[in-house]
Amino acid sequence: MLSGRRMSKKATIIIPVYNGEQFLARSVRDIFRQTYEDIELITIDDGSADGSLKLLNKLAASAPAHNISMRVFTQPNAGICATRNRGLDLATGDYILFMDQDDRMKKDCVESLVTTLEQEKADMVIGGHLLVDEKDGRILEKWQYDTGTPWHKYRNSAPWGRVYRREIIEQNKLRFMQTRISEDFYFNVVYMSCCAKVHVTPYIGYGWTYRASSESHHNMSRYALERNPLPMLSQTLQDMKRPNSLEPDLLEYMFIKHIVWYLLFTAKGTPRSILRDMHDSCFAWLEENFPDYEKNPQLIRMGPHGETLKVRGIVRTAVTLHSAGLFLPFLKAYSKL
Repeated sequence: MLSGRRMSKKATIIIPVYNGEQFLARSVRDIFRQTYEDIELITIDDGSADGSLKLLNKLAASAPAHNISMRVFTQPNAGICATRNRGLDLATGDYILFMDQDDRMKKDCVESLVTTLEQEKADMVIGGHLLVDEKDGRILEKWQYDTGTPWHKYRNSAPWGRVYRREIIEQNKLRFMQTRISEDFYFNVVYMSCCAKVHVTPYIGYGWTYRASSESHHNMSRYALERNPLPMLSQTLQDMKRPNSLEPDLLEYMFIKHIVWYLLFTAKGTPRSILRDMHDSCFAWLEENFPDYEKNPQLIRMGPHGETLKVRGIVRTAVTLHSAGLFLPFLKAYSKL
């Protein structure tokens, strides 16, 4: 059982803020309630047009009463990557955690993740999360991980719901890549390649708020040149420090899954000519970087264990259709739905 006693090392929580006035008070108060006492909360207003900055300053004034060191910064709008990177530049804690402005944390979240990190002598601990509907608070999905399931290290690439060691981030000069798509993928895969041990815990302490109006649900639903994932994926492979420290078939499957996700997610509303170029360039990238990807053991076994049957089926079907020359016709039909 967690003690709630003060621990000797500081944890820094970074919250990027953009027009988050509606949600901020709830999220920040979740930090104020944390049982882990040595917390530095860094909030960065990324050029909000609403009252976010004023609210942050008001919340910061009450932070000392909760034994929280809350620091508020503001900047012209620079995007989520630059904002998280500034948070890393400003952080002074031994541990790093990220939180989105509209999400939730159980009061023992930080303590549980940090305690597990030290007990396991790990360099990263990944916890589960709940997907919560913004409107009525319903739990839409429950993501709980199994310590003995290797794939659970790779299943979700979001930076929240886990804890990092700042020493590793700084030693490897690691920052979020300036990209409009999957900046989390790059950061986490490169970070994991620097780790001696990544531990997965069944503990669930994070609530991810689903908002249908968010950019990720709208602006990603069609192709845009600046959201081409291939430069990011290539940079990820280039910057990995010790790729052999990760399970090769699972790492390869993670890249395959990401390519399939991208093609399906951006297909709708994309003109046919561009869809063909997307399809051809993505599979050419896979063939260049993972020449035997069609023989990946996880694809053959309808794996990996720990992924949902739906996702496993989609990924395998996409690769099978591509091998038969049928995935592009499928994408063209799918784009009209």
